[in-house]
Amino acid sequence: MKKLPLLLLLMLSWNLVSTMAQNYYTVQVGTFLEAKRSDFEAVQPIGFIHAIPTQANLNLVFVGGYETREAAERALAQVKGKGYANAFVQEKVPSEGQEVLIIQLATKTTTQPIDWESYTKIGDIYAILNGSSIKIVTGFYQNLDIAKQQLNLIRQAGFSDAFVKSVNTVFLTKITEFETGLKKPLIPLELGQPQIVNIPGSYDQPTVNPDLTPKTPTGAVARTVSQPAMPRIRSNIKRRSVLELQKVLKAEGHYKSSLDGYYGDGTASAYQTMKDNNRELQKYIVLAQHIDVSGTTTTGNRLQDAINNLPTDPNAPRVIENSNTPVAKAYRAYLLYNSIGRSNEVNILMNTANREAFSGKKSTSPPPFDYQATYAYDNLEQLLLHLQYIHSAPGNEIAAPCWLFQRHPREMQRVFERYASVATPNFLLQACDQFLSWEELSVAHAIAADLNPDKKLDQKQIAQGASLRAMLYLAPEQLDTDVAKDLQAWNDKLFGGLNGWATRDPLNQRTLTAFKAAYFQSQVRLEDFFIDKGFKEDEAKTLALATLRTVVGYHLERFI
Repeated sequence: MKKLPLLLLLMLSWNLVSTMAQNYYTVQVGTFLEAKRSDFEAVQPIGFIHAIPTQANLNLVFVGGYETREAAERALAQVKGKGYANAFVQEKVPSEGQEVLIIQLATKTTTQPIDWESYTKIGDIYAILNGSSIKIVTGFYQNLDIAKQQLNLIRQAGFSDAFVKSVNTVFLTKITEFETGLKKPLIPLELGQPQIVNIPGSYDQPTVNPDLTPKTPTGAVARTVSQPAMPRIRSNIKRRSVLELQKVLKAEGHYKSSLDGYYGDGTASAYQTMKDNNRELQKYIVLAQHIDVSGTTTTGNRLQDAINNLPTDPNAPRVIENSNTPVAKAYRAYLLYNSIGRSNEVNILMNTANREAFSGKKSTSPPPFDYQATYAYDNLEQLLLHLQYIHSAPGNEIAAPCWLFQRHPREMQRVFERYASVATPNFLLQACDQFLSWEELSVAHAIAADLNPDKKLDQKQIAQGASLRAMLYLAPEQLDTDVAKDLQAWNDKLFGGLNGWATRDPLNQRTLTAFKAAYFQSQVRLEDFFIDKGFKEDEAKTLALATLRTVVGYHLERFI
């Protein structure tokens, strides 16, 4: 009798080897709002209809399970023939799952009626799908002894043909209300303590995150820009930016003290007096309030708009579902992770997105990770990191949205600390523009934009500047000496050109005076921001100039 467990283990091990040797395929029909199984009568003869519920009453709907891609492709052709043009074959890799012990209750065909009520009384029910065959199973069990105890109880409950087996979780489909049509959960049979095990990556671990439940009516505009507090300006640091600001304030008659380069009460009071009395500065303060540099939710790109507005637009998930681009698949994985937690579906979508984003693409720098590897997304930070990599992939034109940093501030801060060292010029980040929520920076931007005579703005170049500015805010890094020299040279050339322009007309001089006040006040504030981040004074100066260049550089190119 003692040999029986070992023999059974050997049989299970053989099953393990044979199961792991093959991939598994299903056909994803699409994502549907408040879907019911009866809605898909047209495709039911093709294979078993099943679904995974996601956020906002959406369901990912699938047809069948197949051992070969050829069989899945044949089913896909039939599904598309029924009008589901965006359906596709989804491949599941056993290495992404985990072997578990389950109890098989029965084998049915997908064409015959199934008395789900009798099975759901046992507990959680799963299906193993293969063409027209459906195996109904329950589980999972921590070890063989527990599985055998439960097997005895299940047989006593009327399932005399039940038996224990090992299966990879990628082959399991969770049976829910969608498949059964049973509106209320039934009271399970009293089978004792089943001791079901939570398996990482299985469908048995929903960890629903309510963050992405849309709360704003369709079409509503929701700003995603954070409003960070401005840093306190230090009065004990002597710096050129303060000296330049004092020169402007003194020329206007507002600053009465010596030009010492220290931002004390006299400098702060003089700047406030200029704001209150300089008509040119007051004009641009008002204008800056009406320039929407960061809250615009419409870009003209349907997928970009859907991603930007994902937390607030109930229609956004459907737009993302209808796109087959790598970045769209990555956001489908993100939505799924937030709905049901870790799962094989998440792993498959993300790994597919990784490969499609980088495979066969030419780039000036190597990819930041091994995109051909297979990853298990057991935590949100890993998924978000690879999402940023996909945004930086060659050819991608979809910017990462600001709301990711608001929904997941801790994870995204760590992601950007890791990502900044491998970021490429291809990376685009939505113009979150936390810096431009500060009045002096928004005024400097408004004046610069007003001085730009080009009516056809290069939106891509502006977006790249906004992306760099957002990265400087989120994850600043020390800039090397050569970059510091280039930035200082840019700054000097800019004001050389502006000063020459101002001599041509008194109106030009008034505009430049207002610009200088806002610019140098911004520079001082930015330096303190970066000092607060732990940078030395000279490092903070360079980072402040880098930020200012992203704000005004594009618009003032003609003065360089």
